[in-house]
Amino acid sequence: MIILSTLLTLSALVSCCNDPLCVGVQCDKTAVGKSNEKWDQCGVDKLFDGKKTADSTGYNYYCSWPNKEPWLQIDLTQEASIRSVTIHPRLKYETRITDIQVYIGNNAIENFAKNKLCGTTDSVMDKGVKTVTCKNGPVKGRYVQFKREGVMDITELEFEFGCNDPLCVGVECDKTAVGKSNEKWDQCGVDKLFDGKKTADSTGYNYYCSWPNKEPWLQIDLTQEASIRSVTIHPRLKYETRITDIQVYIGNNAIENFAKNKLCGTTDSVMDKGVKTVTCKNGPVKGRYVQFKREGVMDITELEFEFGCNDPLCVGVECDKTAVGKSNEKWDQCGVDKLFDGKKTADSTGYNYYCSWPNKEPWLQIDLTQEASIRSVTIHPRLKYETRITDIQVYIGNNAIENFAKNKLCGTTDSVMDKGVKTVTCKNGPVKGRYVQFKREGVMDITELEFEFGCNDPLCVGVECDKTAVGKSNEKWDQCGVDKLFDGKKTADSTGYNYYCSWPNKEPWLQIDLTQEASIRSVTIHPRLKYETRITDIQVYIGNNEIENFAKNKLCGTTDSVMDKGVKTVTCKNGPIKGRYVQFKREGVMDITELEFGFGCDDCNA
Repeated sequence: MIILSTLLTLSALVSCCNDPLCVGVQCDKTAVGKSNEKWDQCGVDKLFDGKKTADSTGYNYYCSWPNKEPWLQIDLTQEASIRSVTIHPRLKYETRITDIQVYIGNNAIENFAKNKLCGTTDSVMDKGVKTVTCKNGPVKGRYVQFKREGVMDITELEFEFGCNDPLCVGVECDKTAVGKSNEKWDQCGVDKLFDGKKTADSTGYNYYCSWPNKEPWLQIDLTQEASIRSVTIHPRLKYETRITDIQVYIGNNAIENFAKNKLCGTTDSVMDKGVKTVTCKNGPVKGRYVQFKREGVMDITELEFEFGCNDPLCVGVECDKTAVGKSNEKWDQCGVDKLFDGKKTADSTGYNYYCSWPNKEPWLQIDLTQEASIRSVTIHPRLKYETRITDIQVYIGNNAIENFAKNKLCGTTDSVMDKGVKTVTCKNGPVKGRYVQFKREGVMDITELEFEFGCNDPLCVGVECDKTAVGKSNEKWDQCGVDKLFDGKKTADSTGYNYYCSWPNKEPWLQIDLTQEASIRSVTIHPRLKYETRITDIQVYIGNNEIENFAKNKLCGTTDSVMDKGVKTVTCKNGPIKGRYVQFKREGVMDITELEFGFGCDDCNA
């Protein structure tokens, strides 16, 4: 499966790189329908109400045209950029959405031929939905028109809005990507890695790729440059630990020169049974090749790529290559390349990997050479001198050190004299600037810096759930409060009551009140041990309406129905959703041990 992005039913897809055309419209509220036939009691509000099937005797939720050449026009009332259109059939009459032509443009139906043909639904007479992805990328237009020769029955429409950037579209990996590795593929080609079959037993050879040598690698050649936001790796059944610690590189250099590509990220070391998703830490990465490397046996059964637009402010800079350092003291043989070389500690006698300033008010300035949007800064201490990174003020802006006070104070490291790193998260959201400046009263010792880049939206910061969120449900919580849902303890055995929340009634619900509005990109739900199936098919709503009016909130998504033992992550299908309340509903018993919220901007990072 390839995740290009997701479809739109009730609300508009968020903007990509902040272009109003990407936002689309709220079809259920503003779109206007017109056709050449009676609508059978079905207006535009029904075409976008989320009810995707209708039986053959019902007239409420479908639109039928019995003439030879029926047509339907949706007037979005404003120009939008549309990437794909999904058409849902009427139950028992699924063949009536084959061979539908979809036109998009600014010409009304009388002049439809002047608009662009996005594409045509296939001729396969199956019972599923039909999706038409505009073959040359998103098409701009006010009108979306449907034409078919023969009866046409439609029960629901979904529009996917998106920027007209070919890099966002990605590629059809199952058709175009080319695989290459340093080992036998066990009868598994690239088509198998993208065939949607995500697990394979240990004796089957059809659906996994295994490399038994010490340092296996796999390269996926997309055959063209694309912008990739994240990569999801599915494990082989019974060998799930073999996708831990996989490094994922993306770039335009083939495997022989993989080190010249960018490291998107590394899968975690947790030996669970779930999938592993690597989200490129500094935003989407452009490249033709996606390369996977691991020390030890690597077993992969399925890959998913999430394509996305590349906004330079979100991406940041390659600090180890372009940033320029300046300070008011000798650098102790430590340049900017050392501050970003990944070597995060240094003993007290080593001079290679730290920067020390012994004067009373030392300062350090990092010049990124271009403006970037910075969400947080992590500072690593020098070994045995960890207290020298307490109370460091971090400023960000476009003013050089002489005028640092004109920049914004991102924040100050805490005063706790522990031995760990210190992370300063800009308290009012990401700050834009070319310079990052560090000031401290007293000696300052730094061995490594990490910058988290991100778009400037205060809603991205989210809330400290373990401290501020308030829980409410329709059942006893089994001694589990909100603090337990966010305490990081992600599993609980069947006899323990401390770390899970269980609701035994037929239709349980849980509401998390964040106490303030936030922008939420995804929600991860951890199951109770031995009762993992009780987090399947959970609907997750987000919005500013309390549980009594949950239906007025937006449906972020629903956990899948796969009865495995892993966590379930719901990524809001149309991008981050703003809201104060996060609500969980399931038909049947619901057992949750831990929640994780992915906060995110409603802009180019979406």
